[in-house]
Amino acid sequence: MGKGLWHDIINTKYMKNLPLELWIRYKSFNHRGGSIFWRSTCRHFHWIQNGLAWLIGDGKSLRIGLDPYAGATEGSYRLPDHMVIFLQRRGFGRLANIRHPSGELLHYWLDSRDLGFTGLDGVLWDRYIGILSQLGIRLNTNPDYMIWDFSPDGDISARSLYEHMIVELPLQETQWWQHRLWTWNISPKLKCFWWLVLRKSILTWNNLVRRGFIGPGICVLCAENHEDIDHIFVFCRFTRDIWLRLQQVHLFAQDWKEYSTLGENFRNWAMLHPRRVHLPILVCWTLWRVRNIIIFEQTRHTASTILNWIHLLYSYYPETGHKKKRLPQPNPTQETDNHNWGTFDGAEQGGICGGGGTITLNDGRVYHFKVGLGTGTNYRAELLSLWSLLWLARRLSCEEFLVFGDSLGIVDWINGKSIIRNAMLTHWYQRIIQIRDTFTFISVQHLYREHNVTADSLSKDGLRLEEGSLMYREVSVPDTITWETHSIY
Repeated sequence: MGKGLWHDIINTKYMKNLPLELWIRYKSFNHRGGSIFWRSTCRHFHWIQNGLAWLIGDGKSLRIGLDPYAGATEGSYRLPDHMVIFLQRRGFGRLANIRHPSGELLHYWLDSRDLGFTGLDGVLWDRYIGILSQLGIRLNTNPDYMIWDFSPDGDISARSLYEHMIVELPLQETQWWQHRLWTWNISPKLKCFWWLVLRKSILTWNNLVRRGFIGPGICVLCAENHEDIDHIFVFCRFTRDIWLRLQQVHLFAQDWKEYSTLGENFRNWAMLHPRRVHLPILVCWTLWRVRNIIIFEQTRHTASTILNWIHLLYSYYPETGHKKKRLPQPNPTQETDNHNWGTFDGAEQGGICGGGGTITLNDGRVYHFKVGLGTGTNYRAELLSLWSLLWLARRLSCEEFLVFGDSLGIVDWINGKSIIRNAMLTHWYQRIIQIRDTFTFISVQHLYREHNVTADSLSKDGLRLEEGSLMYREVSVPDTITWETHSIY
């Protein structure tokens, strides 16, 4: 799963040289006294753990009915506890133990009759080995290897984890400000500060006490009440005085109410003043700095000085409240004159995969296609969409072909810039390489998502099709509305 100096340090200092699978099984997530990085890793380890799976080798490490393996959908590898205990007591606890002595392809695994399962247990067991057979899993001499199934190469990295999280997070409930915050016209430092404030994670005294620190706990700005986030930025007498003085210059500052919580105040402010959404952030940032100066430097500043700091900060940011949009990216499909070219994209929703794309021929004909891809991950959808595009291009007699896709990972695989290690995708990767080599000339290039809208829409239509069913039609002829249907498997 990892290698290098940091891997060795973490393995020795925190994991006590336990193998990764034992560290996970025994839930040895002890992070007391660890670094901030390690504490954060342990708290959010579920993001990693949900994607861990065994790449089957000799089958001696995978526990039947308990451990996931590459290609298995969520829950399909689980068996009831009484069946797991029954297998372990009879010496069939590992995958290597259930291979049939004959080793025949049609009878590779011990079935329910061989193990004595009857009734519902027999049905569950035959389903378990049926999935193994369906995925084409066979034992070999290599040891079992733990991979991260959400990564194309099987290794966990910051990039692959981020790509997985941005797909999964929109499915979860988020606060209204979590996406907007990063578009506001303030510095990255202020964005991170405000993120911590709105999550109530900034180190005010109440949060320090919760972490075991001992101290006075009194707000140093007013010296009257206990310090927490709502007090220091809303209810504090000193803070209210700053906002009253701001109203003398900016009349709209009166909308910062002293009887609401910080979150309610800021939401109301953002609705009333979308172009000045950054003013409360600048005020709170200045108050936070003043508070820290008092604590660490024992120096106090007058309200007039603090107001000058706020006005200075406010002058740095125009009253737009939003960053400029990203510069438009080049569209390589505009340089495809006199060439056959196509685009592809894959979609995955709730484990269901679909694909789609376009083909433009050098004689002016344009085709759209959509394809059902069964169940799997987004990487599987992208890879099989590419296969479908190449399959259709050969059917349309293309000898030279330019391919464009918005999945940089897939493009790098095909161009040999990265290695695919996911066993469930290797088969399709090899088939793509085989069909790629039948073209006299082919190029696979990355295309930014904003230039791949049509393929993206078609891939979502593919979610509703049966697995292996590809439909295409010529759209350059206005009266063509009939889709031709073929099987790609």
